[in-house]
Amino acid sequence: ISMLKKMTAFAAATVLALSLATTTNAAQFKDVLATHSLNIEIEYLAGKGIISGYSDGTFKPNAPIAKKHVAKMLVSALDLPTTNLKPLPYKDVPTTHPYYKEIAAVQNAGIISGSNGNFNPNGNLTRAQMAKIIAKAFDLKGTSDVQFKDVPKTAWEYEFVQALAANNITTGYSGGIFKPTEPI
Repeated sequence: ISMLKKMTAFAAATVLALSLATTTNAAQFKDVLATHSLNIEIEYLAGKGIISGYSDGTFKPNAPIAKKHVAKMLVSALDLPTTNLKPLPYKDVPTTHPYYKEIAAVQNAGIISGSNGNFNPNGNLTRAQMAKIIAKAFDLKGTSDVQFKDVPKTAWEYEFVQALAANNITTGYSGGIFKPTEPI
């Protein structure tokens, strides 16, 4: 599978609020019908082991996504190594944390970081933060003809949102807005 295919599937899934929990081997989740707008993407990513559902057979496609879940998805999607990694500098991610290896892998790869000595693994991500993560994970560059009214050139997320738009990963919302502070 090409990197572009992996990137597009991953980006579509994460930007549209997919979440992870315990592994379920189901090809169809109880709450994701064949008519669901993201059924193909969800099934593709589940089939590749990049995402999984909850032990009750649901997927919860509208649930917020936490940083730790994005870390796990990126490790799977990019085949990031989870051994021989530099220790994490975060007070809130001890080596006993269930997602320690995944968080360390994305931190070591320079894809996701924390601030003020914390990673905030259970914290939800905004659309702007996810734009940065996807752009960094897949080394996306470019500037789009689309200029979002709520993402000025002076905004920290501008280059990342532009990279997603230039690579046809996002088109934003009607009215020319991106909603950078909305949760994923």
